[in-house]
Amino acid sequence: MKNLLLPILLTFTSYTYAQTYQGCIDAPNGLYPENIYIPNCGGNIEYITEYGFSGEYSKVQLSAGIAYEFKGSIHSDYLTITDESGDEILVSGSNIVNFTPMEDMIIRFYLHTNENCGSDFDDLKMRSIKCTSVPTSYCAPILDCSDGAAILEVSTSMFTHQSDCSENGYIDYSGQYHIPAYFQEPIDLSVKVGNGWYEQSVSVWIDFNRNFQFEENEFYFLGSGTNTTINGIINIPEHIEIGEYHMRIRLSTVSENHATWDKACDVSEYYGETEDYMLLYTHPISTNEIEAKKVRWSPNPVHDQLMIQNFDQVNTIIITDLIGKTILKTESKAKINVEKLPKGVYVIQLLMKDGTEQKSKMIKK
Repeated sequence: MKNLLLPILLTFTSYTYAQTYQGCIDAPNGLYPENIYIPNCGGNIEYITEYGFSGEYSKVQLSAGIAYEFKGSIHSDYLTITDESGDEILVSGSNIVNFTPMEDMIIRFYLHTNENCGSDFDDLKMRSIKCTSVPTSYCAPILDCSDGAAILEVSTSMFTHQSDCSENGYIDYSGQYHIPAYFQEPIDLSVKVGNGWYEQSVSVWIDFNRNFQFEENEFYFLGSGTNTTINGIINIPEHIEIGEYHMRIRLSTVSENHATWDKACDVSEYYGETEDYMLLYTHPISTNEIEAKKVRWSPNPVHDQLMIQNFDQVNTIIITDLIGKTILKTESKAKINVEKLPKGVYVIQLLMKDGTEQKSKMIKK
């Protein structure tokens, strides 16, 4: 977590730009957060940080021709927007400033307590941004799950996927895994989370209107907990048609009160993890259809070569012993060499491309 202890402040001289109304670009408290913030531009206020200091700046990625509104915590906060290097002041003012770039660029967003470039550690400061555009991709919020605040497993009655902390706390599985759900039936969703913080909450969004944004009526709060499995029910609205929908699952180190609908793209909470999947919303299938979709493998018992029929329907093949230890894991293929496996009974797990899985016992002779 960000260190909020007050350090011993060294005496320094602040440069004052108020007389020429150019802005304040001294930053005794440095850069925060460390990553470049990329706005979603859905027309809502997006918090770059809710736990910043004055005398500090953030880096933000801007797109050409989009109008951006930058805002501080209170009216007296003095804001300065510069180029990426901090050499050229683009705009400055109190509380709210507006800027529309002529080209794609990265800027620095400075905040001070007043136009005399004041800074302190007495109050936490918010830096937020607001913009509107037509998005063509989903935002990728950067979080930190390395301390244990990670999503370890996502499962329903028809789907299970295990994972570890992802790079930068975000990973998009939507092209790999489909979470199946039946038309007008609730989804019994379980999310296993690690032990990262004493307060952790899981939120879910499903982009029903497919506009690359996560809106209030697409939000579900699943629950809170740490080092446990959080269970909840996702009720799909009656008007939703059969099809595929982008689904976001987010773990953040906050209480339920702060796990609000507008945090799908948020990076200010800093710790946690976000995983995206594709929801496959479909009609229930009959027993005969389920049987027809099964992937067959043979022989059983097996001596050296395991043959996989319809292997192109399978994403990953995992062989474990009876206590769950992974013995072999491979991408799907027509033949798997198991000659070196010791004799005994194993479990073969087929992770299907449609998000389902098949398990059965395998005898190695």
